[in-house]
Amino acid sequence: MHQEILDFITTTNPAEDWVAFTRKWMSERFLKEDPRLRVRITYDDEGTQCEDFFEPWANQWLHPKATGYWCDIYYDHNLIERLILVSVDQGNCLLPTPEGEARVVDDLDFTCGKLFDVLGNFDDYFHKAKFVRAAKSLNHGK
Repeated sequence: MHQEILDFITTTNPAEDWVAFTRKWMSERFLKEDPRLRVRITYDDEGTQCEDFFEPWANQWLHPKATGYWCDIYYDHNLIERLILVSVDQGNCLLPTPEGEARVVDDLDFTCGKLFDVLGNFDDYFHKAKFVRAAKSLNHGK
């Protein structure tokens, strides 16, 4: 069931299937058809993965300081997955962390990044960071 939920998230439309809830210290997304499924980032000490995140792709922007945040996925109040989203360019975008020098981002990380694309610039930052989606995404026509 755990993997089925994670796989299901990647089939959703971040702009249409989720509801955003934001406060100064956190951002959360609820799935419209099942609000028990939610994705949350908190911007406090507990939610910070790395205050001074350093990777060339994360620090290449006009404002080079980057911060890693834990992105937690819950189902019915149970934590089922944790990944990292990195706030880059003075908070202008939250990017997923890629695997390896090829900068490959898997579907779940990509979808979670899109969920928090408040400014509508995720695709532009993703491209400029020279990220690529995992090959399985291409097979699903996404």
